Amino acid sequence: MTAVDLLCPEEKNVFANVSLSSSTVTRRIEDIAENFKLSLKDVAEQYQYYTIALDESNDLCDTAQFSGFVHGVTPDFHFFEELCVAAYERLCILVDITDHLNSLNLHLQGKRQLINVLFEHICSFEIKLQLWENQLQEKNFVHFPTLKANNPDDTGTYVSFISDLRAQFSARFMDVQKYKSDFRLLVASFDVSVDEAAELVQMKLVDLQCNDLLKSKFRDCEDDIITFYQKYLTEQQFPELRKHATKFCCIFGSTFICEQLFSKMKSTKSITRTRLTDDHLNDVLRITTTVSIPNFETLSKQRKQHQVSH
Repeated sequence: MTAVDLLCPEEKNVFANVSLSSSTVTRRIEDIAENFKLSLKDVAEQYQYYTIALDESNDLCDTAQFSGFVHGVTPDFHFFEELCVAAYERLCILVDITDHLNSLNLHLQGKRQLINVLFEHICSFEIKLQLWENQLQEKNFVHFPTLKANNPDDTGTYVSFISDLRAQFSARFMDVQKYKSDFRLLVASFDVSVDEAAELVQMKLVDLQCNDLLKSKFRDCEDDIITFYQKYLTEQQFPELRKHATKFCCIFGSTFICEQLFSKMKSTKSITRTRLTDDHLNDVLRITTTVSIPNFETLSKQRKQHQVSH
């Protein structure tokens, strides 16, 4: 009542009759919020276009809280920006699918991976997307725990979401798909059908698949296929197969080296080292990312004076 005395003392009797108990205030807040929620649904029907902004943060109890704001515009250019309660279920599926994508991303960033490994992870994820699409159609949320906790009645929106994501994956990696048989020839030479192999390698592939000794060596090297090509598949006997292997081994199988570079760049040229020149930054990054060993003997011979004076 102190605030009433200062702002509108003439209305003090009116405010004195208003219940301010915790339960009453709670109900009032719930009523007002529900009114806003219903109003938003009515207004949203007038939107011609809208976008949704999503974010996540932890509260003081370390509980993840998700926000969804809708920014809509009507044909008359009236703009609205409100907390989108209706988007909560979409937030749930985004949380779950983001977890799945993060898991895929970790697999794609493996150090010194071959391209066929990347391809296998992509194919696996596309199959999972098809599985999730089918399960969501049947209201099976086993792989979407956050969405399951919300227990949605209508799954049509989520089925369409997964279907669109699957289509985008297929389009995004379409160029890689056409090399599927080449990847199999690289890592499963003894299981590839000769008829499906390129004509250039067919004769040598037959020789390879009929060689029991090499088949045994191949099995021994399944976890390190490069060793098989280096030690047992000689240039004299299998030049075409070795050439095929080197061709596809040279393709980057992950973004690991780029991620590593940017990580080192941020720690090297930090807020306390902003005066580091681009040339010196390049020197540091080259040294920290290479797997080569410097020729210290040559360097020492080139430097007649080991300690350069300042």
